[in-house]
Amino acid sequence: PSGIENITFAYKGRLLLKIECSTISGHVGAQHILSNAIEKSFELWIKLKSVCEQHYKSPLGVFYSLTPTLIDIRSRRTMWGIPDVCTLKIDLRLPPTVKCDKGVGIVKETIEDFRRENLQSSIVINLKIIDRVEPYVAKKDSLVIKSLVKSILEETGRSARLIRKTGTGDMNIFGMHFNIPVATYGPGDSHLSHAPNEHIEISDYLKSIEIYKKTVERIIRYHLERR
Repeated sequence: PSGIENITFAYKGRLLLKIECSTISGHVGAQHILSNAIEKSFELWIKLKSVCEQHYKSPLGVFYSLTPTLIDIRSRRTMWGIPDVCTLKIDLRLPPTVKCDKGVGIVKETIEDFRRENLQSSIVINLKIIDRVEPYVAKKDSLVIKSLVKSILEETGRSARLIRKTGTGDMNIFGMHFNIPVATYGPGDSHLSHAPNEHIEISDYLKSIEIYKKTVERIIRYHLERR
């Protein structure tokens, strides 16, 4: 959803990371001389979050900042003692200035720094990239966006607003793969995406259909007139 009068022209990229931290287990009573995999994993997470906030937080706002989110943490005890394996899943959203390779490099460098700081704990850290999507910014003067702008004005009587979103969408993959003009448009409040009360107004839904129809007609007319 972008909202009935909004057009999304830019999305952040995404790295979905799986980080596994392993330590040496032992009796819980010996916790003062052993490294707890859960605690070490959380220390690593705090370090990565700190790196993003200190070095990749933009004064221009969240869209232009590197933003990590811890979405899953699981541990196990192989010997029924101190937890010796802990796995983190981290969703890292990338601004246009940080491509996937650079994002992976930042994470790897952070992990290596953490290893050097914890040489005495015998910690083993494995990184796996589960998914990667490059950030994408569409051209605001493309035929698709200009056609949407005119159709929104005609149908609603109000000027369209071009917006950037801090999530990641199909537009990232589609636009980059096919190298064609793209935009994301649809009714609904994007602040409610994936929320329990996510919904759209039926009137906005029906109005958006008319906007789509007018947009497609404009694009077809443009190409027919150029023949």
